[in-house]
Amino acid sequence: MLTKKQFVESARLRGFPSPVGAVLALAGLLGSAMVQAGMEHGEGEPTLPDPKTTYSPYLQDTFPNQVLFGDTHSHTALSADAGFFLNRLMPDDSYRFAKGETVTSSTGVPAKIVRPLDFLVISDHAETFGLAIAIREKHPALSNTEWGRKLLELAAPDTPEAWAQVYVYWAQAFIGEDGPPEMDLSFQDDMWRGATESAEHHNSPGAFTAMIGYEWTSGPAGNNLHRVVVYRGDKEEADQAIPFSAL
Repeated sequence: MLTKKQFVESARLRGFPSPVGAVLALAGLLGSAMVQAGMEHGEGEPTLPDPKTTYSPYLQDTFPNQVLFGDTHSHTALSADAGFFLNRLMPDDSYRFAKGETVTSSTGVPAKIVRPLDFLVISDHAETFGLAIAIREKHPALSNTEWGRKLLELAAPDTPEAWAQVYVYWAQAFIGEDGPPEMDLSFQDDMWRGATESAEHHNSPGAFTAMIGYEWTSGPAGNNLHRVVVYRGDKEEADQAIPFSAL
């Protein structure tokens, strides 16, 4: 590439000292460059590119490349450590919130997520699954044992203080040297089927995925070995057995 100074000097040497002469000199240089380019790339007629020629590297991608956002660890009132602390929201509420709907919290505050999620796993604790709701609904199974009747008695005032006592009594049942007392946990069948029904209702393939799951809550010697279990199938498969408990 000639500089402006070199171009003017070249024009002068060629006998074109005037501006018009300089323009003619430039045209001559360009013509020479085009002839040279034609010689380098062949003298044949221009042709269309090969049909197999590709320009975008993404057209041939066959692997999944869509990024999805969601939550795989979420609790509702079906978990003892949520329900005993006055969480009153159920799976339906959690799915609605995840999809971008406005939900009123347990404290009465309207809440809405900024960006709706693509998927949600509600992973309530398997251990005494749904006990807080069973107590509130006075499930018949709780009246079958002394332990269950005591829970109903403690929760009767339905105050924060009363539910704190329920939590302490519930926790003591699992840390004693003699092991848990006699319990009738058949209420878990009803609670689990209600949870899977909620997931089935809110699942919308291609728009929102409501995954069925639970949290296996093991903690030997105080060690946290909690694991979230996610079902591959639907309600029909998940309802074959209630969540596996670490108790």
